[in-house]
Amino acid sequence: MRLFTAIDLPDNIKDYLFEIENKFSGNKAAKIKWVFRKNLHLTIKFFGEVPDDRTQGLMEKLENVKFKKFELKLADFGFYSSHGKIDVMWAGVEPAEKVVELQKLADAETMDFGSLKTGAHIALGRVKFVKNKEEFARFVKDVNGFKIEKFSFNVNGFCLFRSILRKDGPEYNILKSYELG
Repeated sequence: MRLFTAIDLPDNIKDYLFEIENKFSGNKAAKIKWVFRKNLHLTIKFFGEVPDDRTQGLMEKLENVKFKKFELKLADFGFYSSHGKIDVMWAGVEPAEKVVELQKLADAETMDFGSLKTGAHIALGRVKFVKNKEEFARFVKDVNGFKIEKFSFNVNGFCLFRSILRKDGPEYNILKSYELG
């Protein structure tokens, strides 16, 4: 099974981020595969393919992650790029340190299930290809100039998700929820 842990966002935050995606989805300079509203989340750790016979062990290890509930706020937009091109558009959260602490605790318990890449962000869309570089540069500037509302939300737990890759996009199913203290 393809698995990851994440903070499942409250509906009002998903609604707001989806509205932002819709605002920018009219962009014709690049093909961006926007994340479905229902799939918006904040990744803690991506495990990739985990054999079925090891899934129960992973679930048990995640039970050992002890962390206090905390509050996050949406922060500014950002982009990840590689090889000179923009790959992912994301929304940040603050204080990012809280998420990174939770990621490190989850990683310490699950080290034998893959390595951790820390980062406190919510992926909004993946840039598939750029049709018009100049127009896309203006789009990126507009997005960076757009101020995201700093809505806050409580983080009371995290979930272990199964990701099923489908032709029209991934399907995420919660396998188990974990409460924070």
